[in-house]
Amino acid sequence: MIRPLIMILVTGWAGATSAHHGITGQFDTTQTVELTGVVTDMRFVNPHSYVYFDVETDAGDVLPWRCEMRAATALRRSGWTPELFIPGTEIAIVGSPDRRDAQTCYLITVTFDNGTTLERYEQRREIDDVERAPRLANGRPNLGGDWAAPQLLLFGESARGLQGLRTPTSSVVTGIAPPREGGADAVQFGGVPEGVELTPAGIRAAEGFDVQRDNPRQNCLPTNIFLNWTADFHVNRIIQDDDSIILRYGFMDLDRTIYLGMAEHPQNITPSRAGHSIGSWENDVLVVDTIGFAPGVLVTRRDLSLMHSDQMHTVERFSYDVEKQSLLRTYVAEDPLYFTGQFTGQDTLYLSDVPFDTIACTDLKDDAIQTIAAEPARIAVYGASGRVGSRIVAEALSRGHYVTGIGRRPESITLTHERLSIATGDVRDSVDVARLVAGHDAVISAVGGANPDSDDPLDSVPRQAAEALVTALRSLGDEAPRMMVVGGGSTTLDESPGVPFVDPDDIPEGPRGTQMIGHRLALEFLRTIEDVRWTFVAPALQMRPGERTGTFRVGPGIVIRDTEDRSVISMEDLAVAMIDEIEDPQYIRARFTAAY
Repeated sequence: MIRPLIMILVTGWAGATSAHHGITGQFDTTQTVELTGVVTDMRFVNPHSYVYFDVETDAGDVLPWRCEMRAATALRRSGWTPELFIPGTEIAIVGSPDRRDAQTCYLITVTFDNGTTLERYEQRREIDDVERAPRLANGRPNLGGDWAAPQLLLFGESARGLQGLRTPTSSVVTGIAPPREGGADAVQFGGVPEGVELTPAGIRAAEGFDVQRDNPRQNCLPTNIFLNWTADFHVNRIIQDDDSIILRYGFMDLDRTIYLGMAEHPQNITPSRAGHSIGSWENDVLVVDTIGFAPGVLVTRRDLSLMHSDQMHTVERFSYDVEKQSLLRTYVAEDPLYFTGQFTGQDTLYLSDVPFDTIACTDLKDDAIQTIAAEPARIAVYGASGRVGSRIVAEALSRGHYVTGIGRRPESITLTHERLSIATGDVRDSVDVARLVAGHDAVISAVGGANPDSDDPLDSVPRQAAEALVTALRSLGDEAPRMMVVGGGSTTLDESPGVPFVDPDDIPEGPRGTQMIGHRLALEFLRTIEDVRWTFVAPALQMRPGERTGTFRVGPGIVIRDTEDRSVISMEDLAVAMIDEIEDPQYIRARFTAAY
């Protein structure tokens, strides 16, 4: 019998999990969690399966857990079945913890009560040879059939290749089937090739792309014709005849038709994720020219993703190796509107003995068991007695974090809590700030107001606070917390990329106008800072006390409006968005906004 145990460890090979999830930040790949329990359910679905199980703690409590696995299609290809996880089965799991849900993990290995251990990408069956004619009746290479990328293992003595992944090797103990040639170099998980630089239009498009909200694969949609060909090792299907070749992608059901014998693309193409493709043969190499793309994303990144416009033009070359039963694709993409240079890459697929199937996407990633922070943070909040600051304090405490509320009049902080400390301090005094925030994980400034001794916006509280915080954090060096500044929505939001919502000439005179300009100057100042981890929060145009719904949209600083053209958020939900950002950083050295 497997003894119940929960233990958090820091380990070197946790980084292997970042190949897929590092971009979204859902899982903390710097840590691992070891769990044992009894299976209660198994959701065998695409794009990610989940095993659900109960874990008994040393105190005798039973906690429900779930761990994310690969897509059902990829698991079947590897010989995994739901019968491995029938309710009542005892299992031990090593995984990476979810950043938001304290009882969710990313499965790395699973051990059953008979002692068998399976790695995430483990092969449980032998690979059968696929019999087929190498050429068609017309003499062209036979590209038709089902194709898939070689599957990889996470770790081991022979670990090599991308992000610590290695190809399967023969093993008497595990029964892993030997791989076909190709190895780790046959699959590319994505990156920006050297020489590719964003244009100003590409930067604006990237600033308008939220990697959490807009990532197509997180919304059961195809990303692009390059990534989806090998994503998650799904099986693709090629249907070939004399006039056309159809590529059916197993990941997110992207279909492409390559028209043979067509010299030019037609006029008035309807833009799509697949684009319009024409093909020709250069000896035995299929050359595919594609235009007519709908704007989208090529590579998702935490800072600026690489986007593509409707002007992207791609050329792919497909080569079939009869002996290896492999299909090599090389590709080049150019987009004069969004980037300079050439986006290039290659991948290799092999004939699959598992048939193609549609994905039937059912995304369970947001079905969290609970949202209490797995590891409490220490957060210092300036302006803790204010309307926004007090709600930030309450939200952080409700999630299990430790808070230091700081103000010039600490007696005005009326909330009491066992994890709340009160301190006296001025956010404009950098020496005092350094003393108070040392040892914290984050410091939040939710202060505003004009300087009664000066009508210069540079002397306003928001602008002075931003500079003092930066100075203080620099003095703390590598131990400095990250900082978060709450601005004023109207002067710190843009109507469109690069176009401020409020024209500076329209800002009223007097203390209110001075404060409004001060918020904008604080943002402009922070944008020059590269050695401090700052985040600027620009609220919706209308922010008022209300309800905590937990449902809103987040973006990089462009006004977000609802169906009635309103830009609104409650102070309670703004606090939720800010603590979300602390728990799952997405906007380091960047601005973000939140609205319904």
